[in-house]
Amino acid sequence: MVLLSIGTFLCALSFAFLAVCLAVLLQQTSRILKHTGETVDQVEKMTDDLVHGIERTILEGDQLLDDLEEKLVAVDPLVASAGHIGDAVEASASALNIQARKLAAPENLNKIDQYVKAITWSEVASRIYKKWKVADTQS
Repeated sequence: MVLLSIGTFLCALSFAFLAVCLAVLLQQTSRILKHTGETVDQVEKMTDDLVHGIERTILEGDQLLDDLEEKLVAVDPLVASAGHIGDAVEASASALNIQARKLAAPENLNKIDQYVKAITWSEVASRIYKKWKVADTQS
């Protein structure tokens, strides 16, 4: 009977040891799950902040693109006008080139020489008239 009492006592002692080990294991598991939950909450908060930041960035980018599109549409007529001005300048330069070639032709140089002589003699006549007028008023 003593042997049965010792066996029962050892079984009870084993059960108590097992219960204590199980309680410690469950307590550590609970602590780990609590820390894991806190970490998950922090990650969730950080993710929410990140998502809100990305949403704001996307909205600002959208506004920037809209603004850029408006400005490009506003600049289109200016670019078209600059193109028309360039075409006009090119046409004027071409016309001036043609006229310069015509004036440089030998037959036109004689005509130009006649005009230059006429202008020179009219300048001489003008100066003589001014001197005569000044001399007339002084006397």
